[in-house]
Amino acid sequence: MINRLNDTQSSSFFEAAERKFFELTNTLQARHTLAMKFSDIEKLIEKDGRELMRLLLQAHVDSRDVGDIGSLLEGADNIIRTHKRIGERQIKSIFGEVECERLGYSDRNVESLFPKDSHLNLPDTSHSYELRKKKKHG
Repeated sequence: MINRLNDTQSSSFFEAAERKFFELTNTLQARHTLAMKFSDIEKLIEKDGRELMRLLLQAHVDSRDVGDIGSLLEGADNIIRTHKRIGERQIKSIFGEVECERLGYSDRNVESLFPKDSHLNLPDTSHSYELRKKKKHG
């Protein structure tokens, strides 16, 4: 099995989000921020808050490992795939772009399958289902 990180390292997934949270709260308590208008504070929180949410989503995706389910994978097409390789794909979410590191199973002349994509219910395109829904409904 291919494991990207061990249990000791797994606690580090959310460090960037924690840093961003403390950075935002420190900014909101800073002397210069206390003199800002309400609307400027709203804009600041919206911008930095969205990045915090993106970092949380990225950390969660990273914590889900790469999707290694064993030495081979048989697809719905009844073809057994034995070649494994790690790759990345970008997903545009409602919070911004996140990267998804995932293990692909393939064989000659057949489509690769990515169990992590299935586990996360990722769409075939780079836009998340929620982002598509928001764009559709304006």
